[in-house]
Amino acid sequence: MSADLALVTTTILWTAVGARVFGDALWRWATRPTQRRRRSVSKPAGWSEARRQRHRETAVVEQLPDVVDLLRLTTQAGLPVTSALGAIGARPGGPMGTAFERAATQSARGAVIGDVLPLVVRICGPPARNLVDALQDHDRYGTPLGPALDRLAVEARLRRRRRAEETARRLPVLLLFPLVLTVFPAFVLLAVVPLLAGSLESLSL
Repeated sequence: MSADLALVTTTILWTAVGARVFGDALWRWATRPTQRRRRSVSKPAGWSEARRQRHRETAVVEQLPDVVDLLRLTTQAGLPVTSALGAIGARPGGPMGTAFERAATQSARGAVIGDVLPLVVRICGPPARNLVDALQDHDRYGTPLGPALDRLAVEARLRRRRRAEETARRLPVLLLFPLVLTVFPAFVLLAVVPLLAGSLESLSL
């Protein structure tokens, strides 16, 4: 009888501790959007702009290897940089597609390619800087574009792989909360509740 009572007491204590920890985590999760809204009230423009810039740069890192491959194909086929921008246009989609489409439109209206290329950096951000520098060096000094694009393709793929590895390392942390939210109630229902019911029945007897 005393052993059953001790088991029930221990189970109740551990269940209470788990419920407290789970409740605190749930409370922090529930109040986090309110804190973010308070911070956004004090700095609405800067915070939202920084967030959009991070998303844009992430999209550029994902797109850049494919865009460099398209530029290699079009320039190796004999097209100059201006025609290559027009041929690629909005095909990649996302920030790179928008930047190339606008650059091709301005170039078609008579703008010099050296004045058009900085537009790509303004739209895509720092990840596109090396690509724009290679294109400008080719336009100004006649630097061979093929080796530069080959090097940029390797660097862009390495950067995209590092970004994917960082995202994969963060995934277990992101999955921890839904895992606890689904497993802990099931553990209580399947393990703790039947044990408590059996112990209470033995005590009543």
